[in-house]
Amino acid sequence: MKLNEIDQEIFEEIIEGFKNKYGADQSHEILKDIYRLHRSLANKLGISNLPIACIYRLSVREKMDVPVSEGGYSGVPIKEIIRKEDISQSLAYNIFHENRLKRRLKYNV
Repeated sequence: MKLNEIDQEIFEEIIEGFKNKYGADQSHEILKDIYRLHRSLANKLGISNLPIACIYRLSVREKMDVPVSEGGYSGVPIKEIIRKEDISQSLAYNIFHENRLKRRLKYNV
């Protein structure tokens, strides 16, 4: 990926913010895991662009089945999930309905 000079500065600023949030060592490990995930998806499924939005939605959806005592959102109101995850209301409701559909299919099969 080639970036022009302005984009390169913005890119580096975002990465630095990520490193500052998680620390240099931990952020490197996170980025390495993301890179490996990308390579695995590219090699096994032929996906050239990492589907971060889909992965994030799946992660939030899975947390909806985990009890609050274990760090999940089971039984937590949607408005609380929106606040904690800092996502839009429409995205939260879409994820919530995907989760309900998944559970219905799981128990009706």
